[in-house]
Amino acid sequence: SVLPPVQVMVQSMELAAIPAVTMLLGGIYPLVSSRPPNKLLSFALQHFAAGMLLAAVAQELVPPLSAADHWHDIVAIIIGFSLGVGLMIGLEFVVSDEEEPGSDTKEVMLKENVEHGHTHGAEQCSDHESSDGHSDTGSRKSSHSQSLKRSLANSSFRISEKNLKESSRIIVPSFPIAFAAAVYIDSAMDGLLIGLALVTGKSAGLFMAVALCVEMGFLGLTFSTAVMGQPPSRSIPAAVIGPVVMMVGSMIGGLVANALAANNAALVGCTAFGVAALLYMVCEELLVSAHESGEEHVWWVDLQVYVGFMFSLIMEKMLTVQLQ
Repeated sequence: SVLPPVQVMVQSMELAAIPAVTMLLGGIYPLVSSRPPNKLLSFALQHFAAGMLLAAVAQELVPPLSAADHWHDIVAIIIGFSLGVGLMIGLEFVVSDEEEPGSDTKEVMLKENVEHGHTHGAEQCSDHESSDGHSDTGSRKSSHSQSLKRSLANSSFRISEKNLKESSRIIVPSFPIAFAAAVYIDSAMDGLLIGLALVTGKSAGLFMAVALCVEMGFLGLTFSTAVMGQPPSRSIPAAVIGPVVMMVGSMIGGLVANALAANNAALVGCTAFGVAALLYMVCEELLVSAHESGEEHVWWVDLQVYVGFMFSLIMEKMLTVQLQ
């Protein structure tokens, strides 16, 4: 049934505010804290989020696709699912092509400058020491040598400090434009999914919003870490834009799905698009990033996929009973 547009807009933005807040908190954390989050705990939460999203797909998005039995609905499913997979893979290619001159390059260059400065000073000290060996002996020689060593050591420190300052001025990390665009598109798509699920049913929209909380929190954390080298005038607005885009995307998704509610084939095609996008997030983003460091599997970390799935099943039952 078609709902009033204003009602759809308000409810969509209310539901999107739940994961948007977690994304904002995840984006602010690296900017205000010097202590990185625990690695194993982060991996466990990523597995938990993957389990929740898998349950959301199975419970809220797949049933309408299974119920579609007309030929035009099947064509819409194929087109929507293919477009979702193609878009996500395209975004992956765009992000992988961007190379960031991150902090590693800066650290290597600074280290080379420091070593060069110390080596230069040590060589000068050695040359002067050998020349002193052919000059006067006694206390005059010792005093002159020690004074010269202190002078050259200070000179070496000044050279190193100068090189450090010059390198820090020259090496400035560029803003990750392609990665930012991918994050904002991802946020908009998640918002669209919330709006789409809202039109399907109030409990489906709330369930989708809660299921996306952990995933959006990690997305905000990852993006904020990527822009930490930027000045606050860039990093703070960049971290805020994502949640805003998500809320706007939810509003647009709700309006579009509400307008297409009378056309079942179009609605089914949008749902298939959302299924493909969520499956890609789970399989190619959350789980892959949780194991990309090459560390061995930890049993209680991997277990969180099943904990998240079971948690979603129980939560869906509770929400259904509460909203009835």
